[in-house]
Amino acid sequence: EKLNLSNEEGKSENCGLAKHLLLRVKNLHCIEGGELDDLKLSSNMKSVDFIKSLGKGFYGEVYKSKWFGLSCAIKKMTGVHVKVFIKEASILATLCHPNLISYYFAMKNIGDECEGCSSFDMKKNDVYLGMELMQKSLRDMVETKREESYIFLIDIMYQIAREMCYLHDMHIAHRDLKPDNILVNIVEKKVMNKIVQYAIVKVIDFGISKIGVGSNPKVIENNYIYDSTPYIAPE
Repeated sequence: EKLNLSNEEGKSENCGLAKHLLLRVKNLHCIEGGELDDLKLSSNMKSVDFIKSLGKGFYGEVYKSKWFGLSCAIKKMTGVHVKVFIKEASILATLCHPNLISYYFAMKNIGDECEGCSSFDMKKNDVYLGMELMQKSLRDMVETKREESYIFLIDIMYQIAREMCYLHDMHIAHRDLKPDNILVNIVEKKVMNKIVQYAIVKVIDFGISKIGVGSNPKVIENNYIYDSTPYIAPE
């Protein structure tokens, strides 16, 4: 708070970072108290620089971007999907696991300009979810048809399973696990004078996830099926 007050004139980048940290702490108190709908959104569009589109999904579009100079991926949704956005942002802001995509911020466009806003048709009331930037999706990796060792592939499956176990322990059902929603970084490391490759795996996209599975008696079951049909999850 002192850092924020000392930079209140806004001439330093530290002012924006301090405000973000204060908002992050307030949101954690709300989310950990079960008040998911009370997630407060940042409005500092000037901290963001949109670079290029990485692809579109059902609920929004993802951009390679920079946030306070940090490379990141930003998912943009229109205001009509704000409930989906709040749920996904709240899940990511609460959880922490090596195989879960890292959450950076949740933001709403209140009309301020930003780098790349005009080029990518950013509109007032659009909402943005800032996350860790990864190299590729599991689908992209599979479609290259590159031959990989069994150990490499088994490790990927293990990391996915480990993340799903963590989600279930936290009473969350992902409900849309598929190659597009699994991101991968391929890393090279020298071991015994040999270059060895391994994957770092992260699960993303909690837009249709279910919270409080098996722990909340107030959760109402229904007959709807939430999935991507070819990959319908056993959850």
